[in-house]
Amino acid sequence: MIKKISYTILIIGCILITVGYFRYNPTVVVNKVIPNTAEAVVRVNLRAIEYNVVTDIISHPFSYFNSKKSTSSSSTKVRKIALLDQVEIPTDLFFYTNYQNLKGVWVSSAIKVKEKKTLIEFFEQEGFKEKTGQNFRYYESKNIVYVLLDDNLKVLIKLKKVENIEIKLAAVLNVKEYLTDEDLIIQKIRESKGLLTLATKQDNFFEIKINKQVLNLTGVIGEVNNIFLPHQTRFKAGKMAHVTGKLKVGFISNLIEKSNKESFKKLTTMSLDSLSTSWNGGFELNLQGFKEEIDTIVTYEYDDDFNKVEKKSIQKKRNPNVSLYLNKTDAFYKYLTSKKAVKTIGSKKVFTMNTLFTTFINEDKLGVLLYSSKEPLKKESNANDKFTLFFNVEEYNKVNRGIYNISNKYFRLIENIKANVTSQNDVTIEISLKNKSQNFMYQFLK
Repeated sequence: MIKKISYTILIIGCILITVGYFRYNPTVVVNKVIPNTAEAVVRVNLRAIEYNVVTDIISHPFSYFNSKKSTSSSSTKVRKIALLDQVEIPTDLFFYTNYQNLKGVWVSSAIKVKEKKTLIEFFEQEGFKEKTGQNFRYYESKNIVYVLLDDNLKVLIKLKKVENIEIKLAAVLNVKEYLTDEDLIIQKIRESKGLLTLATKQDNFFEIKINKQVLNLTGVIGEVNNIFLPHQTRFKAGKMAHVTGKLKVGFISNLIEKSNKESFKKLTTMSLDSLSTSWNGGFELNLQGFKEEIDTIVTYEYDDDFNKVEKKSIQKKRNPNVSLYLNKTDAFYKYLTSKKAVKTIGSKKVFTMNTLFTTFINEDKLGVLLYSSKEPLKKESNANDKFTLFFNVEEYNKVNRGIYNISNKYFRLIENIKANVTSQNDVTIEISLKNKSQNFMYQFLK
């Protein structure tokens, strides 16, 4: 009897392992999925996401039970149509774009529709406007366009305002040639085990994985769109936050819209183009914490006899203990002084463009230092990666930050954020959560 039970358990275990293996290690199908004009492709590994959730449910089953009781009777609730109920969930969902006829738009691979009539009712329910094209219908909102062709659905995500969306749709629906397994961009996304993967024809590659309470992004930046340069650090890292690197200033300046440059000039009287030619791109930002400052405000009033009476009031406020070091060319500090951004008050020089708190400014042979309290401690200059970031979010959330308060329900979950770009252009970003008993995905989705 015991042998029979043991054999039964063994057989059931083998079946579950076999089914699980084939379910969570499926073949990545890319045949006639992504047009050969695609220059960037994103793969959303839905099966890997499912596996991540399932394993966490098994590990922490009680975390997924909601103990809160509904405040209204289920019979009185109006049942809303859900999009995911009207389509077949694929193993993988792909998005692609290019920088010519699809600039600013990402297009999904085809998704099989279960019930077209109910899907159309969903669009009506969500307020999408129905429009028609040649042999297809599409439903448009501000940032999303759903294209319904036969029994397939495509999703277009607009990253900015797009004029003449019909031209984009024509490019999407009239595809003749596709990328194949021999294309390098396809090989990269097929081999990835990440939940989400991005690959481009400019040799950029990134993938996102979740390891318990940590989200990891790893990858490589191609030289074509690389905005970072080798850099050397000069100061000790701030306790709360530290960001250092060197940027290709001219490259970034060319990416900024002309209207944004004009707005910056109206606000500061300084030209971004002039700043970009005088600053060499190196910077170090350090946040030590927040400090309380007391200001004495003097006002004057007149009494009944029209005598001038001085009144003093005390104002307490919290300001960041922060410093910013900018590597410069010889023209950088001269440009700041020519725009009256530097003013001498007593023995100190003050940067006048910051109206939120007093910012002192010093110049040396290598750069310009702006700081709010004490000058940061220098260390021996040493070779560093192209970009480094550390942010102790837990410590930041603990202290009184005054008006400099950045917080929401997701931000409060985070312990720290780390990012790094090496001299070989390898990229790592790590987001760690405070709660070590629940999976990263569950904490962000609950």
